[in-house]
Amino acid sequence: MRKRNFNNDDPRTWDVLGKTEKLSFCVSDGNNAVCSRPFSATDLLSYSNNPNDQTITDILANYPAQTTSNPLYANPWQDPNWSIWDNPSLLKNKLADYDNYALGGPYWDCNNPEVRLGHSPGFMDLYGSETSGNHIMLNCNEVFDPNEKYYVVLHVNPKEIFKEERYDNNLTIIPVEINMPTTISESGITITGEDLATIGSPDLPVVNHDHHFPVWSINNRINGKVVIPNGYELTIQNCTIEFMTPNSGIIVERGGKLIVKNATLKGNDCLGNIWQGIEVHGADNPLFNVHPTNPNDFITGTYPYNEYYHGVVVLQNATIASTNTAITTKRTDEIGQFGSNPNYYGGIVYAENSTFRNNGRAVEFMKFEPDNISQFNNCLFEITTDNTLPINPWAHITMWETKGIKFNHCTFSFPATLLNGIDPTIRGIYSIDASYTISNQNTFNNCVSGVHATGTGLITPISIGLGEVYNPQTANIFNNNRYAIILSGTNKATVTNNLISLPVDVDCAGIYNDGALHSSILHNKIVRGNTANNYQNFGVVLTNTGNFEQPYEVKKNRFEYLTEGVGAQGINDGASILCNNNINVTDCIALHLNPNLGVPSIAALQGSEQKPAGNVFTLDCANSNNPALHLIADPMAMPYEYFHHTVAQYIPTCNEDAGNKITITPTNIPYSPDCMPDNYCPQPPCNEAYSSITAQLNTLNNQLAGLTPNTPAYIAKQAEIYETNRQRYQMRQVRVAYYVQQGNFAEALNSLTNETDAAAQQQRIAIWLQSNDTTAASAIANLPDTNTNQQVYKQFNTLTYTLQTTGNHWLTADSVQNATIAQLAAEPVQAGSYAKAAYQFINKTFIYPVLPNQTDTAGKTLPKLRTALANGNQFLYPNPLKNGSSIAIVLPAGSSAAQFSLYNVLGQVVWQQTIKSSISQLAIPANIANGVYFARITNTQTDLKQRYIIAR
Repeated sequence: MRKRNFNNDDPRTWDVLGKTEKLSFCVSDGNNAVCSRPFSATDLLSYSNNPNDQTITDILANYPAQTTSNPLYANPWQDPNWSIWDNPSLLKNKLADYDNYALGGPYWDCNNPEVRLGHSPGFMDLYGSETSGNHIMLNCNEVFDPNEKYYVVLHVNPKEIFKEERYDNNLTIIPVEINMPTTISESGITITGEDLATIGSPDLPVVNHDHHFPVWSINNRINGKVVIPNGYELTIQNCTIEFMTPNSGIIVERGGKLIVKNATLKGNDCLGNIWQGIEVHGADNPLFNVHPTNPNDFITGTYPYNEYYHGVVVLQNATIASTNTAITTKRTDEIGQFGSNPNYYGGIVYAENSTFRNNGRAVEFMKFEPDNISQFNNCLFEITTDNTLPINPWAHITMWETKGIKFNHCTFSFPATLLNGIDPTIRGIYSIDASYTISNQNTFNNCVSGVHATGTGLITPISIGLGEVYNPQTANIFNNNRYAIILSGTNKATVTNNLISLPVDVDCAGIYNDGALHSSILHNKIVRGNTANNYQNFGVVLTNTGNFEQPYEVKKNRFEYLTEGVGAQGINDGASILCNNNINVTDCIALHLNPNLGVPSIAALQGSEQKPAGNVFTLDCANSNNPALHLIADPMAMPYEYFHHTVAQYIPTCNEDAGNKITITPTNIPYSPDCMPDNYCPQPPCNEAYSSITAQLNTLNNQLAGLTPNTPAYIAKQAEIYETNRQRYQMRQVRVAYYVQQGNFAEALNSLTNETDAAAQQQRIAIWLQSNDTTAASAIANLPDTNTNQQVYKQFNTLTYTLQTTGNHWLTADSVQNATIAQLAAEPVQAGSYAKAAYQFINKTFIYPVLPNQTDTAGKTLPKLRTALANGNQFLYPNPLKNGSSIAIVLPAGSSAAQFSLYNVLGQVVWQQTIKSSISQLAIPANIANGVYFARITNTQTDLKQRYIIAR
């Protein structure tokens, strides 16, 4: 594309606005080059007997006078009656005219039914409105002056590489009018089957090339659908394909394959439009049941083989940009907007070294029962700070009831400015009832939730990180996420070997467990910058995570510079908090009362006499720079016993326990770096180990029967039974999850034979629902409903079964069912997390987790005085004050004298004391009445710090 220079008649010297190259000898304007008028394969320079006397420009200038038909034709190539077409010597329409035709495809004569447009010695090009053709890409920033003249200038064999009889007749120009539209109408055109091969590539000739394996490698623009049917494999490589309208996109049908290699698929930069993205169909139908087991089956192999196999998308060094959903595994023209025909779920996506940029969602995985071997290796998922596309970013990856997908060394990012918006919902990975693995240093930046895993009670093992120790070389990295990881209603998640760096400007949590059962939290490092702290930041929050029969461990984690290490609210009877390292943590282990969540609890025994809890506390209450509390229990909390080593750093000496809920028991067991084993069933199904521990438990119960109740021996034996039972329950859940993951539901149920506890029955119901077993109906009907959690669990699973047996699911629930889900989701009980998962999925929304109200002791809702002071090095401690005790004050560096004043609620000074040094201990008068006071530290009437404070 060139802009005419009126001072120079040689088009080859005009300014270039855009260009493309291909092996072809014709330019056409929607008509056949050799079989009908107007022709396009013309030897324009031969129009005159003396080409040196008559230039192309002269012909264009004199065209209106030469036409024999309508003089309104602005372009001579549009006029079929122009006299030039009557001169056969000017037309390249004979085989003999093409000296180099043997380089490529056959000669297409006018009688060939397959001929469309154009003639090429290398391959056949198709042009016209029904196909996209080959484009010259123009710069969006180019300003096209209506007073200028623009031309397509075709120069054939410009470097004279090919042998010709003459080289002075290889130039053709076509005038064009350039308008920059703001939108383009949908064409409704579909490019499919053999037409896929006609878009063309200069790299592969047609000769001996199967049209079922077309290759595109020319920059192109497409208005319409590209459909890759069964038996076709389209490769797009080394080029950019722009999709011009919101409904333009690619559909990979069953048995089809799309490979995008070193190429970019996106909307049009000039229009700033989004496009539909890629739709890949699966074969989730038990009649087909043909699933690959190794990615090499489709990367280097010949999978898929026929229409009974999944469609496949392979991305290698590719970029997919500017869509609402870049890739989906559903068929969008089936049964409403959700494409809910389950027979087409299950498409495969394999991506390596690829980028998903500025998409509302990168990949959507729909419900699919067998293993999905989709993988993402070293990929970047991002929303850029300069994005102006009309997308609604909410999650890079979404997964619904699928298993086996893997993420390795990927990055999921949003702009920090987006995170600071009003109630953002942006998430790196969001899932419901899905099982997957995130390992090998994936990175999550600036998300409301880096990984948001939700579940409705089904058994879906999730691995967020891998490894038996914390290893910074392989750990997943979470930077500046409000909630790095949320587990809500899941069953059997493992969170291990993750580095979580919390934000400094918002209340936040590293790992938030909301009603998730059997979730192991191991070997993670959760830190916050060592800066002034005006916000609550938790390492781990446990909220209604289950009963004793659903045990799990928060173990061998490292917490640094946090206001709280582990906070528990609601019923968490299965939670053991062991061997964590609390470095500069203000409150280490705390049980918080939230009236909506009920009495807070953790496991009744934290450690045992043989295996102490092993948590490390590096700060104590005497530390003036950052005084700490080790164990905190609300007076309404359930009691527990804490066993510790006798080495100082393992002894919880600074505790808030107004209700005497914590029994602290020293042991003489030396500390072991291994602490406790992470997994009592490292290689499931552990049949022998499980049989052994079951027999051991029977022996212990028989021994207990022979002891006198309430004697030391009886109490010790009870503790031993408790610990053995805990280990056995953990082994049981590992075994069940193993068999479910294998699809062996019968053996999973067999693992629960003779198990009579409520947790075992919940596992059975989950298995029956996952395997579509009608036994679930009677089991759900016979569930107890004497408390709120039981009622919510029963009602929710009744609804789940109803949807399942009527061929529906969460996305097709009716208005009454949706109202029931919303009602159950609002219930602050463990089973409410299941309804919450469904509610968020249906409404594509985000329910913010409820963080504990971090306090020093029961009933106190005011901010801590000892943290978050003006410049990070002023502290008052303790709070609440205790009459007759002392208060520690640290002043800013360089301060020598100040005054501490205590005001009552009427604003009257009740006590005042001069501070004579930068670090002072002030004795509180014994006659200070119980109540709320206002504390103020001043220096020459300048406030250094002021806070409310409680005295009692």
